[in-house]
Amino acid sequence: MRIRKVKDLSPKGYRMMNLDCLQSHVSEITMHVCLCVEAMKVASEGNTPIKLQTEVPGSKRFDVNVRAVWGSMVTGNDPSHLNELMATFNSPGLSQPTFTSIETDIGKWWHSILEQEMMLAGQEERRLAIGRNDYHHEAPAITVIVDGGWSKRTSIHTTLQVG
Repeated sequence: MRIRKVKDLSPKGYRMMNLDCLQSHVSEITMHVCLCVEAMKVASEGNTPIKLQTEVPGSKRFDVNVRAVWGSMVTGNDPSHLNELMATFNSPGLSQPTFTSIETDIGKWWHSILEQEMMLAGQEERRLAIGRNDYHHEAPAITVIVDGGWSKRTSIHTTLQVG
């Protein structure tokens, strides 16, 4: 027979949060406790049935995690950089699979938006070329600038930067 000590699993350390959202939740809870007979009864018994949830409704990801990965991506950092930063706040970091999964989702969002924007810009350039009567072999002539350099973000993959 083994005896195991129960470790304190309560969250410790700093957390990043949306203060407007926190204030809204605190106000909502306060008003509920003041007006609800059952809540007053539970509070008088010393129980604490309230659990604050800090996630975006309908999302499978915590908003703060998505924002942290987004910030890491635009600054050229990876999960280890993010986790080192979070460690200085005594805050939990993200695992490599979680970071990569969120990074993939963000990449899909960016691709979708950028593709739409590029198509709209191409249509506008075509319209302007027709307005200038600028044609090449009977097709509207537009100037396209492309950066075709190689970029290595991590040791995992090398990508060709197009656009």
